[in-house]
Order: sequence, then structure tokens, then C-alpha cells
Amino acid sequence: FELRFLRLLFVLFRYMTQGLDVLALYMDMVKASATVDIPDLAINTLREDCADPSPMVRGLALRNMCNFRMLGMTEYIEQPIVAGLRDKASYVRRVAVLGCAKMHSLEPNTEIVGSIVNELYALLRNPDPVVLVNSLRALEKILKDEGGVVINKPIAHHLFNRCADLDSMAQSEVLTFLLRYLPNILSLLDTFLQSSHAHVAVATLRLFLHLASTHPAVQADALLHTSAPLLATCGAASHELRFAGLCHVQQVMQS
Repeated sequence: FELRFLRLLFVLFRYMTQGLDVLALYMDMVKASATVDIPDLAINTLREDCADPSPMVRGLALRNMCNFRMLGMTEYIEQPIVAGLRDKASYVRRVAVLGCAKMHSLEPNTEIVGSIVNELYALLRNPDPVVLVNSLRALEKILKDEGGVVINKPIAHHLFNRCADLDSMAQSEVLTFLLRYLPNILSLLDTFLQSSHAHVAVATLRLFLHLASTHPAVQADALLHTSAPLLATCGAASHELRFAGLCHVQQVMQS
């Protein structure tokens, strides 16, 4: 019976991964979770799959383990997550980074192992842009009580240099993180002030205004450079785009 149930469980995991609605099975899964041996068997099997030769199997196993909402899960998923952060496959690293944030959400009062924080900081230099951005998000969540992720000079310059590799939403988020870094790096922002994406231009402008707070003439020049994409968005045919453009203008005014 246990083996048959386990097979059905993996079919359910696969459907969840594909985005299918499995809500109808919720009560059955709640009843199954009351049987202690079944969750333990599933966890042990997933831990074994985390060492599978296939990166897809490793990633899916780690992803499903991190989705378990059970007290005490941290002790089971911590070691596979650390191994996933060091995995050669970018897919597994992506899952492991998100798993760090999920592990913290499961037991927020539990102190995160320092090695995990160090691994996440190291992954800011990972060649995969998704791993980089997700590492920033995970660090921000894990270190929230300590003021969030620390942006020092090497990290700031590295993030600036990697911005060109990121999509527009990631660029906007990274530039917002860089509000915490104060040195004179205004010349590096010129490219992003000219971005055709309004949210990137606004995030850059806010950072520019923050860094040039003692130079009104420089601030005025930055506002002039970003006026074109902002006005274009405010005059868009779509109501949603016009609203977004006005929200961006409001953000700038509040800066």
C-alpha cells in the first residue's frame, strides 16, 4: 500500500509542477499526512532523489521537499539545500536559492546557518542572472531583522556590471537595492536613465536623486533625461500603462 501511495504522491507532485489544479485532492492529502509513516517515506525518497544523476530530478525533488509545510522540516531539507546551492546545474541552484527563503518562512524564529548566508552571498557572482536576483531576494528575506542584504563596494560594482544581463524587472529590483550604496558612481547610471522601460528609468532616477542629493544641478539634469520615457508612458493608449506611468511620476516626486 505504501509503495502504491508513494507513486500516486509523485504523480500529484508532477501535476503541481505543471501548474494543474489539484485542490480537489486536498482533504485526501490531509488525511494521508495524519499517517506518520507516509510523509517520512516520501521525505526519505525525495532526499535520495536529490542525489540523482539527472539535474531535473534533483531540482524537482528539492522543490517538492521545500513545499512541505511540516514542523521540523528544516532538519530534513537543510543539507539538500546546501548541496543544491553548490550544484553544477543552474536549475538546481535556482530551486535551492528559493528553498532558502521557504525554509526561513517555515520556521522564521530558527537561526539560519551562517554557511547558507555565505553561500547566498557567493551566488551573487553566479553567471546565471536568475540565480543572482533570487539570491538577493532570499538574503533580503532571511536577513530582514538585521537590516536586509548588505551592499558593499565590491557587490555594488558587480551588480552594476551585471545589470545589462538582467531583464527589465530584475534591473529595476537590483537598482532599488543599490539605493543602499552611497559612493560616487553616478556615471555608471547614465545607460539605465535612457532605458525604454519606465520602471527601470524610474528606479535609476530614484537612485540618481538619492546619490546626488547635494547636487541640485545634477538632479535636474537626471530629471530631464528621464522625462521622455515617463511622458511616453503617461500618454500611452492603454489605461493600465497610463496609470503605471503616473504612479512612476508619483514615486519620483516623493524621492
